[in-house]
Order: sequence, then structure tokens, then C-alpha cells
Amino acid sequence: MTGDSQGIVTEPTAPEPFERLIEKARRSYIPLTIHWELTGRCNLHCVHCYVPPDDGDAELTTQQCFDVLDQLADAGTLWVSLSGGEPLLRPDFFEVAEYARRREFALRLMTNGTLIDAVTADALSSLRLMSVEISVYAASASVHDCITGCEGSFELATGALRLMRERGLTTVMKTPVMALNAAGFEATRRLAQQLADRHVYDVTIIPAKDGDRRPLESRLTPDQLRSFFEGRVGAELPNIAESAFSKPPCGAGIRTASIAPNGIVYPCVAFDIPTGDLRRQSFADIWQHSPALRQLRQTTFGGIAICASCETAGICGRCSALAHLEDGDRCGPSSAACAVAAAKLSVMSRNEREGGNGH
Repeated sequence: MTGDSQGIVTEPTAPEPFERLIEKARRSYIPLTIHWELTGRCNLHCVHCYVPPDDGDAELTTQQCFDVLDQLADAGTLWVSLSGGEPLLRPDFFEVAEYARRREFALRLMTNGTLIDAVTADALSSLRLMSVEISVYAASASVHDCITGCEGSFELATGALRLMRERGLTTVMKTPVMALNAAGFEATRRLAQQLADRHVYDVTIIPAKDGDRRPLESRLTPDQLRSFFEGRVGAELPNIAESAFSKPPCGAGIRTASIAPNGIVYPCVAFDIPTGDLRRQSFADIWQHSPALRQLRQTTFGGIAICASCETAGICGRCSALAHLEDGDRCGPSSAACAVAAAKLSVMSRNEREGGNGH
């Protein structure tokens, strides 16, 4: 699986001039960012993948994709991330992407890179993509290929990053950190400095959408988390601004949404709460009238009492989707986030006692 489909769920970094736009989107519920899984099909078999195997039979047609893009433009969407599965497995990928560019969306491509040769790279370059984001799991081909279940995938992924940079595209290398690759992370980080304009990593691994919890076997243990955060966190615990308590915990269903290959709309890629079906409803109808979205928008960080009063609130990356998926309560704490925050706090407390600041 590719990009955000590996538990790395990010919005584009907004330059300062756009901060007010993002705040307006939050207040007015404008879906600025859409993550679109064009297909569930993939040519890799990553151990941590959360998307169940898919034969592609239920995918939206090319024309339906065009219609959805028209609706998103009308709704005020600016950024569209094309993901999967492996989006380049769709024969009509370039038709859909070119139509999206004609509608003037800023496009991010999230791919495993294995299908990008020089010809494909030239075609991608002509799309004027905002970024091409490729997952590389290690600086070692054997570790990367072990995670993807596909021999040779490391050479193809790193080769794709080189092809993209040669053509002047902004490249992002993504690394979900897990038990299999954590020990070699510094080498991976150095590789990213050579291959990409930006490196994004995350320790978040999520369950599969069909309830399969095997991806979680790849998570770092508490001891591994503490070891990973050594030297990566300082000693000072940040405070949360009072105003933050009145805001939603994240942008899911507020300024972002996710579209599955079959047209089902979700608050984000990790939330398994369907909010509507684009084959039967318009995006505007779903976005404006979904009871599930309305309920989600009423949740604030301050309303999650146990989280708002927690000593790790300033360093916690709590995810409502994970709280729902793993702990059964989107308004409660997320045990996964609690484990990560506890590991950070342990390291920060020791740094403080020893008078160090990390680096």
C-alpha cells in the first residue's frame, strides 16, 4: 500500500499565507483536502497494510471519477491526494489525473514507486504534481523487500524517487517506523536526505479496515518506542493553548475527507465510519447532511476529559479514528496514542533529570 495508506495521515504543510484559509475551512466546514483511494489493488504485500485485498471490481468508473472531481471543485476542495492501493494500477489513472489538473486541483501522488519507469516519470512530470510521495521502509534492500513482500521493490522505489527528482518534481519519502525497520532508522533518514526533498515518518500502525489486527504485530513495543525516541525528543513538555481545548482534535470530517475506491466517503482514511455513497448521493449532500459527520464535528479536545487533563496532552498525537477502531470510543482515549505519549514522556523526564535536551 502507499503513502497515507500506511498509517501516515497528513495534510499538506500550509505556507503562512494559507493559515487563515485553513482556519476558515475549519470554521465553515470546507473540505479543503480529499484523500482518494482510486483503487484497492496493489502489487505489493506489505506486512502492515490496513487495506484488505481487492480485485478492483467495485471501483468507480472513469466517468464517475470525473463527476466526483466536478463535485469536489464545487465544494471548495483545493488539494486532492491520489492514492490506493497502488493508483498507477488503474489503466485510466492519467485520464483521471489530467481531468483533476484541468479542474485546477493541487495533486499529490502517493505511490509505492514500483511502476514508475522513465516513460511514466515523463507523464507524471507533465501533470505538474504538487508532490510525489513514495514509501521507502529502510536503507537496506533486504529489510524494505521483507516489509513489502516483493523482492526488488527497494530498487524500484528508490529509482522512482531519483527519476522524479531528475524531472524537478517535489519528492517526499515516507517511512512508517515499525519493529522490522526501527533499528536502521538513522540510515533510512540519511538515505532520504539523498533521495527526497522531504522525509515523513510515523510510528502509527493501524488495524486493517476489515478488522484484521495482524498489521498491529508490526508496531513498536513500549521498550522499542522509548529507544526510538532517544535523541528525538527534548526535556521540555509543551503546553496546550487554552483555545485549543475548544477545537476538534483533528480535521477529519471538518476540512478533510477520504473517498474509497467504491465511492464510499469516510471522515479520513483511518475512520471506518461510512458517511455516504457517491454512487447514490452527491458529495455536497454527504458533506452537509451526514449524521456521522455532524456528530464528529461536535467533538472537541476539551470534551475528552480524560485526555484534556492528562500530563502528556502537549505531546500526544491522539487520533479519534484509532480511539474508535481499537478502543471502541471515538470520544475516548486512544491506547495506541497513550503508549506513544508515555514513551516520549519517559524519555523527556530522563532528559530533564540529566539536564539534557535531546537533539
